[in-house]
Amino acid sequence: MNGLVALVNETNAPPACILKTAVDDALATLAHRGTKEQRTFFFNKEGLFSAYDPAMPAVLTAVTCFHEGEDHHYLAKSDNVVMLFAGKLFNRSQLTEKIVHRNVGCISNSDAETALCLYLEEGTNAFASFDGYWSLIVVDANKQKLYAAADHFGNRTLFYCQTDTHFGIASESNTLFSTLKESGKINVNAVADFLSGRDVTSCKQSFFSDIHALTPSHYLEYSITDHSLTEKPYYTLPYKNCKGGYNEYEESFYIDTVRQLVLESVGNNIKGNTEIAVGIDGDINSAALLYCARKINPDVKITAFTSGYLHSEESLARIEQMTTQTGTEWVNISFSPRQLIEQLGMLIQKQHLPVFSMDAFVRYKMMEKAQQHGMNAMIGDQGGDELFGGYARYFAPFFRFLRSQWMFKDWIRECLMARNTALHCKERECNCLQFFNRDYSAIGTHSISGQAKQVLNDWLFESYTLSLPTILRLEEQTAACFGMDSLSPFSNSVKLAEAVFAMPSTFKIHNGWNKYLLRSAMVGIVPNEIQWKKSLPNTHLAQEWWYAMNTDLKKQIQLLDDTERIINKDLVMKLWDKLYSSDNHSFQQFTFRYYSYLLWVNGLKDSFVQV
Repeated sequence: MNGLVALVNETNAPPACILKTAVDDALATLAHRGTKEQRTFFFNKEGLFSAYDPAMPAVLTAVTCFHEGEDHHYLAKSDNVVMLFAGKLFNRSQLTEKIVHRNVGCISNSDAETALCLYLEEGTNAFASFDGYWSLIVVDANKQKLYAAADHFGNRTLFYCQTDTHFGIASESNTLFSTLKESGKINVNAVADFLSGRDVTSCKQSFFSDIHALTPSHYLEYSITDHSLTEKPYYTLPYKNCKGGYNEYEESFYIDTVRQLVLESVGNNIKGNTEIAVGIDGDINSAALLYCARKINPDVKITAFTSGYLHSEESLARIEQMTTQTGTEWVNISFSPRQLIEQLGMLIQKQHLPVFSMDAFVRYKMMEKAQQHGMNAMIGDQGGDELFGGYARYFAPFFRFLRSQWMFKDWIRECLMARNTALHCKERECNCLQFFNRDYSAIGTHSISGQAKQVLNDWLFESYTLSLPTILRLEEQTAACFGMDSLSPFSNSVKLAEAVFAMPSTFKIHNGWNKYLLRSAMVGIVPNEIQWKKSLPNTHLAQEWWYAMNTDLKKQIQLLDDTERIINKDLVMKLWDKLYSSDNHSFQQFTFRYYSYLLWVNGLKDSFVQV
């Protein structure tokens, strides 16, 4: 775990001490990512220099912070080029072979050195060949350019900002708006989008007008001389909508491919660890990761973390079975609805962003407990549903596709067998836009993609490339609060993603089972009774939680100031008792988002200016 920062003064070349003060402020916001050591580089027209001279003119400073003795992992330098690296390359050995084969005169004993060697040889084209979870900043004094890139699917993120006087890029948005005070302008559109959305992936959550998340599979090119800034793609996930129907003769090939690549991805994520933490919920996604980890390394110590929140007795029994069979220590975290309301501000204070749902708090508590157990990374199942078709909302477009292709026999079979996946009943809707004040009533209603979608793969591709990065970014930021890495084998393997998106949709939902390919691929790894177990709906438990939070949640919202007045709080309070019923989950979710937003804006309002 480490953090990256680069700051540029675009107006002049002040003494290095000025930028040193700014970068020290920036590092204070990244202390949880590594506090023991740091390496700082300065740049001026003479080139790069690392020796600190307070009087030396400097227009740019780049720095990485890390734990003691880890500088060789995250830092590499060659003449007038420096590489700051975060994360892990799964294919470093293959990349090193390429370097040796080309007889490039580079040292490549670490991920940072390997990345630098390939950059020097191939330029920004090298980024596409990096497999794993990573982000990087390159300061190339020879070209008078700064480059920054993040991995293919959003497992690691960089945030950047350009104001009238400065440019900055960092591992966290907090670093930028804490260091570059003029960047803290609240993006009202994003706030309204956040408050109106019922799905965390439906909004980009760019809460500041001048701060942007670097798009996955893209790199940033910044000119130190003329301050021009462009974001360009270095990779596009190959995709075919694959309209073909189910074919039993191809099934075994697809299943074997998925099994091999899932095992390989899990192996890459746990390689070199003597102990690992796994977040599990009893579903096939987390079960696959747990059992694969145990199959790959029978001796590694595995600790599974769960939260009793919304887990039924049947679900907890399944988790106990999983941990017993794999020889895994099981840590179950519990907290009350009142504790959630009282402690939510702690998460918002650490992330400096409002929290979309209670699930984010659950993940926060799991990470907290994992750190207390001495863990430095946690494996999660993010990306599994987007890759293999796990969400209940995917069934409707799948059924429509079967009808549109005249696959009536398949359509009838899938409709009859859909009971294999425990689909949730349609929730009662609440028009939350009625609570927006007039100036904001037209904001927050957008589609993440305007592209027409015909087959299930179209929906999955959109979810994986446009929606999933938001989830991964929030997961990474939560883990970083505790100095931990979040590892997602379903979303940090390029080979796995490319292979699965080349397979027809009809293999991802089959015989009424969602995630059919993943379930089938786990034959002989995950026990049959878990492999083909229905996902357990938690509607009843969720209603109990919402009911228990009713009074405290309403009281806290009444007490908090709403200075921006995006929402008509008086109307919310007036209709609260009528709408906050056990089956009106839409309104309940809205109240949680509103409470989260109020905590955020009240805690940080002195630092920001609205536009």
